[in-house]
Amino acid sequence: MKQLFIALLWVGIVIPFNVQAQEIVTVTGTVTNAETGKPIYGATVALEGYNGILTNKKGEYSINIPLHSQVIFARYYYYGKTFTVNSKHFDVALKPIPKEVQEEMDRRARKGGSE
Repeated sequence: MKQLFIALLWVGIVIPFNVQAQEIVTVTGTVTNAETGKPIYGATVALEGYNGILTNKKGEYSINIPLHSQVIFARYYYYGKTFTVNSKHFDVALKPIPKEVQEEMDRRARKGGSE
């Protein structure tokens, strides 16, 4: 009988904490160039630590994540950003990396990485 009481007590303590699991929602939005306002095709939208999805030609994305998650927005030639997503619609503007830096990135990539 004592074991049953301890088991029920344990269930009464543990279950309320597990019920508070984060709700998964579909978050949509658009990723744009911060300077031109044009959509960014192929930007990565990823839950921190997981594979993500890519934006379409209109810069739009749709991803299923827990609300209040850390989400990374990134694209080659742009400065990436990490945001805590608090709503079901979340637009992001990424700032392009300066042309000189882009050219250096390309030069190093053609040479096989670092120097």
